[in-house]
Amino acid sequence: MAEDGDLVRALRLLQSGAATEAVAIARGLAAREPGNARARLALGLALRAQGALGTAYAALQEATRLAPGDYAAAFELGVTLEALGKPREALAGYERAIALRGDFAPARYGAARLLADAGRAGEALARLEPILRARPDDAIALHEKGWVLHRLGDAAGAIAPLRAAARAAPERVAWRLDLAKALADAGDDAAARAEYEAMVATRDGAAAGRVPFGRFCVSRGDFDRAASLFAEALAAAPGDEALSLYLAQAQLLLGRWEAGWHAYAARPPRRAFEAARAALGLRYEVPGLASLAGREVVLVGEQGLGDVLFYLRFAPRLAAHGARLRFRGDPRLATMLRRSLPLASAQGGDAASEAGAGTP
Repeated sequence: MAEDGDLVRALRLLQSGAATEAVAIARGLAAREPGNARARLALGLALRAQGALGTAYAALQEATRLAPGDYAAAFELGVTLEALGKPREALAGYERAIALRGDFAPARYGAARLLADAGRAGEALARLEPILRARPDDAIALHEKGWVLHRLGDAAGAIAPLRAAARAAPERVAWRLDLAKALADAGDDAAARAEYEAMVATRDGAAAGRVPFGRFCVSRGDFDRAASLFAEALAAAPGDEALSLYLAQAQLLLGRWEAGWHAYAARPPRRAFEAARAALGLRYEVPGLASLAGREVVLVGEQGLGDVLFYLRFAPRLAAHGARLRFRGDPRLATMLRRSLPLASAQGGDAASEAGAGTP
């Protein structure tokens, strides 16, 4: 009886978030009763809650060895294997749990997800159908069915189950995003926009939905709404480097040059270049055209090839104002640029190596 009490206490501690205490109790019980499969199961769950996936796996594997007919041990072993990045082995665990208890929905959800990821969408749907026959309003099964159908390329067919799941659990923002994406892919832009707008009107929905909604707006040419969404997202997460670029692109497409270039200036390579100059006691500033005559200007290519080539279109204007130009960037461009631009030199290198040289 005392040993049963220890097991119950360990599980209760685990449910309350006290994983360390649960590990100690479960480990002690497993040591006292080496053949107690439930003690190994509790130990594996507690270790996994601590993030100790390797030792959790060992404990759960032992639980399944001691109790090969326990569907819970097989399922939890599958969960742990999935967390370890072993989907095939995890699927075997879920399938074993289903074989032991066919109505155990969590194992069917897990198997369906992994089968869909493996491109076996038909089998994934087959794992979900028994749940939906027994419980047609099962929100998780409805969502998983819609998600699988969308992955199959049937966005229109995915809408009904995704909508039913989202309406049953409106607090699940990820499900609402899945619905909005399916609506968009099915060509119902008005419904997709309405779903996005309703989502970002809520606190949790705004945090998760602004960026995907903004990208949807960009894809539909609504740069004004996209810019407002990206600006709101950036205000909530000012350290997000990608958001600055999203906002810059939307603002520049709208011709809002000052706001666009301000956001564009937040890209990490430019900020690193500015910091490197500051460390050398040098100011970072963009000189006026009138001040360039006779000065050496280093064009630092610190973005992708396409962006660098785009901005180099303006290099001849600098040369026309008397600047002596050097290029430092991707070495793949050097030979071509020597032939096509008025450059004193063009060579490979990075922004950091040029921080103290010339005029950036």
